[in-house]
Amino acid sequence: MRSQAEQVTLVPGDVRATTGDPEDDYVLATGRLAKADMLVTGDKRLLSLAEHEGTRIISPSEFVELLRSS
Repeated sequence: MRSQAEQVTLVPGDVRATTGDPEDDYVLATGRLAKADMLVTGDKRLLSLAEHEGTRIISPSEFVELLRSS
């Protein structure tokens, strides 16, 4: 993953009020701007979204299962 990592810099206008939690909104903005395929998180509020603007939101255990199956 490290070889494919990309740094994303946000400015205040990049963050959209979506979840009611500014920190979660910051994470969603990062995923959106990076055009991330997946967001792996244990945050229940983010997990309840399941998907946001093209980014699939999954738990760490779901991610491990994806790695094992591929």
